[in-house]
Amino acid sequence: MSMWLTLVKIEPALPNEARESSDPVGELRDARRRDDAHGEDYRVLCGIAEGRAEVEEGTAEWMNVYPALARAIGNGCAAVEASGPGRAAPFVLTPEEVAHVAAGLADEGWTRFLEIARFYVAAAAEGRAVVGEVT
Repeated sequence: MSMWLTLVKIEPALPNEARESSDPVGELRDARRRDDAHGEDYRVLCGIAEGRAEVEEGTAEWMNVYPALARAIGNGCAAVEASGPGRAAPFVLTPEEVAHVAAGLADEGWTRFLEIARFYVAAAAEGRAVVGEVT
């Protein structure tokens, strides 16, 4: 079974609106231009990070080795709503958090080969917030 990560760039004022929506990621994804959204296989992304951590640091605990990537996929982020069975809670990052994640992804070396890193760099350059969900 696949798990899909969806991220959507939103205007800085929208994180509060996203928290009040019953389906924040779906509504925002549908309302935005296609280039404002990013999606990829969550398990594949985690597998890449785990493999790199094992090779470079000798541990499979990749979220400790690459905290910016962990945060980029929602680890430690503010939840938009409580999660239901079989799905993670949607999360939101403010423009300041997006900028911090983008800088961290660059420092961790992800911008060279992961599209998610380029997505966050673009969102930071645009001063945007990000809402995301793993389904």
